[in-house]
Parts: sequence; structure tokens; C-alpha cells
Amino acid sequence: SQRRFLPLPLSHKYKTSKYQTPIPEMYRITTVSSSSSASSASVVSVSACHESPIPVRKAKSIDPSAAHVVAKALIVLAQPPSAEQIHAIGLYVVAKKTDKRDNISSNGIASNTSPRSQARRSPSPTGGSVQPSKRLLALAPADIVQKTPFGKSLEMLCEIEHVWQDGEDSVEYTLLPATFKPNELGPFTVTVVSNSDVTLFELPSGSVDHSSCVGSWVVPQTAGGCYPNNATWRNNPGYMLRATKPGRVVLMLKQEDDSRLHGVGINVLRLDKYWPRKLMINAGDVVVSSGFQVAKEVGCEVIITEEELQRGPITYSIMPTTFKADLGGTFTLSAYHDGGVTLESVDEQRCKLVQAHGKWEGFTAGGSHPNTPTWDHNPKFVLTVSANTSKVLVIVSLSRQKPLAPVGLSLFALNNGEDPNSLFADAERVKSRFLSRVTPTPTYELGCDLDLSTLDGQEIVIVPWLMEADRENEFTVIAASLSDVKLAGPI
Repeated sequence: SQRRFLPLPLSHKYKTSKYQTPIPEMYRITTVSSSSSASSASVVSVSACHESPIPVRKAKSIDPSAAHVVAKALIVLAQPPSAEQIHAIGLYVVAKKTDKRDNISSNGIASNTSPRSQARRSPSPTGGSVQPSKRLLALAPADIVQKTPFGKSLEMLCEIEHVWQDGEDSVEYTLLPATFKPNELGPFTVTVVSNSDVTLFELPSGSVDHSSCVGSWVVPQTAGGCYPNNATWRNNPGYMLRATKPGRVVLMLKQEDDSRLHGVGINVLRLDKYWPRKLMINAGDVVVSSGFQVAKEVGCEVIITEEELQRGPITYSIMPTTFKADLGGTFTLSAYHDGGVTLESVDEQRCKLVQAHGKWEGFTAGGSHPNTPTWDHNPKFVLTVSANTSKVLVIVSLSRQKPLAPVGLSLFALNNGEDPNSLFADAERVKSRFLSRVTPTPTYELGCDLDLSTLDGQEIVIVPWLMEADRENEFTVIAASLSDVKLAGPI
């Protein structure tokens, strides 16, 4: 094994002089050279790489020895002294995320995920069989595990360590060499020195398609806060992602005001074909979530598969939110992809929302329908729909200030002009006008999607109730339709 010399020490243990350090035989050395081009323009900052993709390298450590409990690697980014111009350069080291696609918590929110599918194995430029990793479509500051400062130097170095865990046989990092200013061209070399076997190869480069929408959280109209902590979560700005080809989509949410960064996140939700935006979140509706961070940018990744596309184009509801309600600010939502994806704001006028507030207390805490004799004491609301309305979504949202309680919902048809109180005075008429009942569930929200195509009249009585009589709580009744609706009550 031939000894080599590097300009800086790998560690203090092997230091013999400041600039001439012999590397022990136990360290493997891998080098890849490249020349930047117009298609590999460098970045001013981490977020700028979205507009200017650069060549990236991946170092994959394999075959950890029992003697090497900790894997160490020194990464060197070098410019040749013979280059026409020496640029200010730097290096980012990005850790590969683990797959948490199935790790969804009880509230239906998942954390950042990576693709479930594994890439096919193919030989790398440096030899051996490795898994070709996907190129980096976007990058959030939280993804960076190590970086160098930017300096006008021939070489920039950084060191990383990884403690092997039981069952681990490899660890992957993506390396991003960059110039401080964009569009600076020139050759460079990336060298990795490690005490484990290392493969180093170039990831695919080229332009990245992206779509962006600028939005804002406006207090109190559209600053709804996160689900399920805030009853106003559906007031947040809504966006629709449509995909027509398989691939990866990286979503990034960027806060524009640096002076007041909020805890923010992105929810990707399955969208019912009838409704243009997400109004009710049920179990299994959350595809992925970024989680919430007080950061300039947060992001998550969505995988579009061939199997899903066999049923037609995929549409998801994208909801950027602050963690707390009533926090204003401007943001940019971007989708980075390989093509076949569109991102657009949902026109608020396409979906009509009306709501009314109520409370169960004393006489009006009547208990469940039909098990409790006093169920008809519960607050009642009258929903009036237009003649061309074919579907309506009725939602009951409980106050978050009280513990979870089993809540239910019953719907009854009402003839035009009929007094709702007279209807509930006749038990037989109540049975004949019954439309639907939602089984009581301990949740903060539940809803009923009602088909009105067979309904003779245009009025519906909504009766929300709690399983237990005499239990107090506050709630909001929300009705959604694609045409005009009116909601009156409580009566």
C-alpha cells in the first residue's frame, strides 16, 4: 500500500506536521475529478441550488470491520493550481434519509420520508457494485450534516464520523461541491480518505423542473395553524399537486420574512376526486408530512409509482401551515421533479364553506341519538342548499380546550318552510325523515358526505351530539358545497 500525503491531518493522532501528514495503510483513498459546466452552475447559498443544479458526488462506506467501531472519512475538495481562475469554493455533506413512510403517528402526521423502492444495483465509475443514488432535487438546511466555509483556496476539507449500529452494513452521504458565486466554471477534484471501504461516484446531473406558488398566511382569514391541534386548520391556503408520470417530487416550503421565522410544515394529503381541496382528514389520508421546524425552509418527498398511475393521474392536496394559528407571513411553495408534475393554487371560490358555532350545556347536552331519550335537546342547525347541489359535506369540529369525547352526527330531511321544532315533536315523522347517522368516535372532528341527488327538498337539519348526556363542550358545524349553501342555528 503506497503512502500518500495530504495538506492537512486526518486527525491529531496521525499528525506529524501541519502540511505533510502521512496517511496510514488502513485508510482507503478514492478520488473523482470533474469539470463544471454551464449546466452545473454552483450556488450562492444552499437554497440557491434549487435554481442552479450542480454535480454531486456520493461516498458510500461498506463492509465495516469489527475493529472499526467508528467510520471516519476526510473529504477534500481541490482546484488544480493550473486552473485559469481560483474560485471561492465550499463543500456540503448531506446524509441520506431513512425510510419513514409507514411511521405515521396517531394524529395522522408522518415525518420526512425517503423513497420506499430500492434502485437497481449497477457498477460505479470507481468499480464494485453499488446502489446508484438519486440526484438531489432540493435541499433544506436541516439535511446538512457537515459543511466547510467558503474560501478562495486550492483545497477545502471536512471530516465526518459515523458510529456503526447493529445490523448496519453501509452508510451513504451526498457530497455537494460548490462555488460561492453562480456560473463560475472550472475543474475540481473530490477525494475521500476513510478507514472503511469507500465507493465514490457522480450522481446524475442536468436541469431540474420545478413549479412554484407564492402564498401568505393572513390573520385571521388564512392563518389556520396545523392539524389536528387547531380547529381552523382548513382555513390555510390550499394547493393541488397533479402528477402524470412516475418519479420523485420534492416539496419545499420557504418563509420569505427572515425577521420572524415560525414553526412551519407541509402536509401532503390524499384528495377526494369530488372536492378540489382537503376539508376533512381521515385515517390514511396523510401521504407524508415534513414535520414542523422553526427554519427558513422545510421539505418532504413524495413518490409517484407506476401502479398508482394505472388508475389515472395522481392528485394530492398540499397544505403549508404554521404550527400555531394566527401567525401571519409570506411563503413560497415549490415542487422539484423530473417532469409530468404541476402545482397550482386552489381557487377558494370553487368550494363554498359556511359555519356556525354551538355548545352543549345544561338542557342542550342531550346525549346520543337514538339511545338517549333526551337526544332531541341537542342544538340543531338548518342547512339550505340550492336546487343544483348534488353533494354536501357536513363536519362537526370540537373545541380543542376539552378532552376528547365520543361525538356523533345525525341528519334529517326538512320540507321547505317546515318548522324544525315541530318535526322533532313527532317521533314517527323523525324516523321517516332520517337521512344519515355518523357512528360516535372519540375525535376532535368527524364528517358526513351526503348525496343530495335523491332529496326532494333543499333543507337539512343537522344534529351534532355527544355520546354522554350532560357533558359540556363547544363545537363548530361546517358545511361545504360546490354551490351556494346557507347554515342557520343553533335552534
